[in-house]
Formats: sequence, structure tokens, C-alpha cells
Amino acid sequence: MIINPYIVQLDADHPGFRDEEYRRRRDFIALESEKYNGSIDSIPTIEYTNKELETWQYVYSKLIELSPYYAFDEHITGLNELGITGKEIPQLRYITEIMHKKTGFQMVPVKGLIPGKEFMQSFAEGFFYSTQYVRHHSTPGFTPEPDIIHEILGHASGLYSKDVSKIAKEIGSAALKTDDKDKLKKLENIYWFVIEYGLIKENGKIKTFGAGNLSSFIDIKRCVEEKECHRPFDIEVIANTSYDPTITQKILFVAESFDDCYRQVKDYCNSL
Repeated sequence: MIINPYIVQLDADHPGFRDEEYRRRRDFIALESEKYNGSIDSIPTIEYTNKELETWQYVYSKLIELSPYYAFDEHITGLNELGITGKEIPQLRYITEIMHKKTGFQMVPVKGLIPGKEFMQSFAEGFFYSTQYVRHHSTPGFTPEPDIIHEILGHASGLYSKDVSKIAKEIGSAALKTDDKDKLKKLENIYWFVIEYGLIKENGKIKTFGAGNLSSFIDIKRCVEEKECHRPFDIEVIANTSYDPTITQKILFVAESFDDCYRQVKDYCNSL
């Protein structure tokens, strides 16, 4: 019998699976999250290593060049107002302090992935579970699980946007009122194709507001330019479309506007 000595479990095909230094680091950061006691002040400060900083700087430099062309308008505004730059990896506590004042959202440090219902229902109360570790340096362009780069460059600008944050809260409220597995799975599909990989029309152009796209220099351009992947934004279709989180998405839904996106999500959630 082989005993796994690590706290954070990684699949055998994970880029960091055989990297002992990386896995020890993941465990350390995971344990740091236990210091959080519910207050913003208790969000742990992580002293990032040079290797982690280099990964952040590389991804940031790529994305900051592409974002003006492919990201929704409020993304750049959000990054600027949150003080996010390529010089350092932002601390979750600092980002949360600013974000909470504008949209009421707080980013809550966790070890890793959270069960779907618990994860979604937290939106209703203004909480967003966030990791603090950095993706493995060998695969900076895409990560199969959420890391701090995904949380900050992807979700922070969305949660700082009143349009995106109110959509998230509708999904959260719906998750609070049901334990039906089928309904929760459909809500997860909506969350995935809207909050993680949503596209929107702005000033006659297709842009992305999805965190998965915004935090991947592989996806941010592809998601807009590969028109064959685009589908009309139909909430019933979205709710019944499954996804694979380990790959780049082959189906993407384009909303006509944030108002239309919000209306369709709200109407669906109210119908549950």
C-alpha cells in the first residue's frame, strides 16, 4: 500500500505531480488558508518565491497585451482600480479590502476546490472561495484548476464589476434554495459558461468576461477569434450543456449585452 504524503491531492497527469518542491509548496499554502477566521484581516499574507513571481510576471505580461482587444471594458478598469500590476503577486487581503467596498464581495482563502453547491451558494452572501497558490511553472498558459493567477486576473475584475457580480449573486441565491442534484448540475453549467467562460457583445465587438478566458493567454484570444465555437446565449441550452474543466472549451456562449445575460440568468434561477 502506497501512502500519499501530501495534503493537496494531484492527478497523475498534473504538471506538478512529480515535482516534490512544488507539492510541498502547495501543502504549505493550503495550510496557511486555515488561519482565516472570517475577517478580512485574517486572510493570510503569502510570501511568494522568485519562481512563483516569474510565473506571475510572464502570464501578466502576455495578458496585459491581449486584454485591451479581447477583454470586456471593465476588466482593464478593474485591474487598474485594484492596483494589479506585473511587479508583484497581489495579496488576497488587499484585493478583498478594495473589492468589498464596491460590490460587497469578499475573497475567502481555501486549500483547493470546493463542492459545487457550497461554492455557488457562497455568492449569495458575497463570498468567493479563492486559492492562493501559483500554477506550475511548466504550464503558464493554462491551468486545469484555479490558482491565484486565475483568481486575480480572472475573477477579481469580474467581482469588481457590478454587472458580473450581480449575475454571480443570482446563481448563488438559486443554489441556496435547492438540494436537487439535477438542478444544481444545471446551475454549475450556467456558472461555468457564464462566469468562467462567458462572452459578451460590446460596442459591436465580441469580448470575454469569463475568468477562465481572462486568466489564460491561450484562451483569451482563441475564445473571441474562433467563431466556430460561438453559440447564441440561450440559458436553457447553457443549463443543459456539460463541460470538461481540464481542457480549453469548445463551446462558448455569446450574450447580446450584460442586461440580457442578467435577465436570462435571473429568470432561470427564479424558475427553480
